[in-house]
Amino acid sequence: VELEIKAIDTSVIIYSGGDDLFFVGRWDTIIALSEAIYKKFKDWTNGVLTISGGIEILPSKFPIMQGAKMTAKSEHKAKNHVIKIGNEGIEKNSITLFGKPFNWEHEFSIVNELQDKIYKFITSENIEIKPRLDKSIIGKINLHADSQRNYFEKKLTNEPVSPQWMWLIAYDFSQIISRTKDEDAKKFIKELQLASVINQYEGKEIKNKYLFLQILQLAARWAEMRYRSNN
Repeated sequence: VELEIKAIDTSVIIYSGGDDLFFVGRWDTIIALSEAIYKKFKDWTNGVLTISGGIEILPSKFPIMQGAKMTAKSEHKAKNHVIKIGNEGIEKNSITLFGKPFNWEHEFSIVNELQDKIYKFITSENIEIKPRLDKSIIGKINLHADSQRNYFEKKLTNEPVSPQWMWLIAYDFSQIISRTKDEDAKKFIKELQLASVINQYEGKEIKNKYLFLQILQLAARWAEMRYRSNN
């Protein structure tokens, strides 16, 4: 009900026909609406049919026709997205967000869960109480994710490169843990620290297209956008 009220106030359907839907609105409402549509569609079809889409986050005065063309390209990415789980290739059933296609169930759900945890740790509803985790964690995540990406890009071209991102993330996150007083926040950072190096999440190996640290960077970007929008 809360989402429906927010959607009425902050979004509008531009086109709806056949199996296509195009709507614009506040960025966080659009993401939430897209996920709600996916879940409703999955329940209605018993998971037999897939649904894919693209989201582009653009300035409020951006030309809508140009935005529509960009979103169509994002939708195309989602429809052509394939992930491999075991020996099975899973096609479509994806959403493109921040320029990256994510399978709804196996990838988007992880990004969404991580961004929500980060946001709640760096935010306090009571202005008299400090957040449980300093917002600087987002900058650290971005720094080490970029370093990891650079490492693997150079490795592919056989350039000499050192995996220094591994011990730097271990050091930086350890420093954050030592400065953090909240025990749940400490536990969360320890989990991120280990998961980034061994490429696991909640004890399970990441088997999709993206490395954990790259997923974490996108989640951090999402959490930062929420923080800025609500502060």
